[in-house]
Amino acid sequence: MTDALQALVDIAQVSCRFGHEVLSAQPDWTLPLGQVDASWVATRYATVVLQRGDRSWLLYPGCAALLRGGIPMSVGTSSTTHPPPGDPDPDFPRVTGVAVGSASFGPLADEALALPEFLETQPHGVPEPTIVEAVQQFSGLPQRWGHGQADALAQVVVTTVLRHGPPPVLAADNSLGAVLDVLFDPTRTPRIDDLLGATRMSARTLRRRCAEATGLTPTALGRWYRSLRIRGDLQRGTEPAAVAVRNGYASVAAMRRALANTRPPNGHPPASAC
Repeated sequence: MTDALQALVDIAQVSCRFGHEVLSAQPDWTLPLGQVDASWVATRYATVVLQRGDRSWLLYPGCAALLRGGIPMSVGTSSTTHPPPGDPDPDFPRVTGVAVGSASFGPLADEALALPEFLETQPHGVPEPTIVEAVQQFSGLPQRWGHGQADALAQVVVTTVLRHGPPPVLAADNSLGAVLDVLFDPTRTPRIDDLLGATRMSARTLRRRCAEATGLTPTALGRWYRSLRIRGDLQRGTEPAAVAVRNGYASVAAMRRALANTRPPNGHPPASAC
């Protein structure tokens, strides 16, 4: 059994890459971030300024953040633009304690995760031990053979940020966490008794709390999650007839009608057609 956030991360096909540790012989620097789906920044002991278009945020030591791409972004020592970081002496690198990288997403990411333009670990300014440990490990990896390990650590950084700023469907009501873990389990199609077994609520209370938090009943919420999986299969090129049979539909037409009648929870953008 997986947890609800990981289930949505898998649907979104979140793939993370380690870029590099920032080295600079100069105390003031500004590093433009690449043209990617999103960039992540983690800092071990320096306070840095993140900029995205005309907006900026302070990122404190021991914290990490995720910025959506699409417009110019940068990280630096202040809101003033400085020359990019550089260290002319590779034998004695001058580390800043800042690591950067990228994240890419599949076609269902907007609906599954409803990412804002900026996410950071919480509470604001409080060091997150997972981030501190990850940045420490980046420094210890061999440059020539450590790429796979560095990318795995980058995945940990981004997933940690997402756990601190979960999608609206997960953030709306913490008391529904165990229920959503069951609803979003890709290995099963839960019934109402399974949901009640994960909580102390009555069926009536569960339906009410779920509707208040997400705009959907538990049944409709489960259908939405299953629709994400189905559309993911279709977008990857799986034969529609095979997808329909695997998901218990009598025909491809019946499956497409069900998809057309499925809507996302509050705070998540509408589904795209498949």
